[in-house]
Amino acid sequence: MSTADGETFTTNAVVSATGALHVPSFPEISGRESFRALPSTRPAGTTRWT
Repeated sequence: MSTADGETFTTNAVVSATGALHVPSFPEISGRESFRALPSTRPAGTTRWT
């Protein structure tokens, strides 16, 4: 991929993130503001969930 100023990038994937689902939608659930979920991904290079 190249930018307008000539910079070139090599990638394994390109993600197109445009469209109707670009605005997040959150359900109206009591207590949602104070909920702290665990991360849904693990640190790179490890198989242990922390």
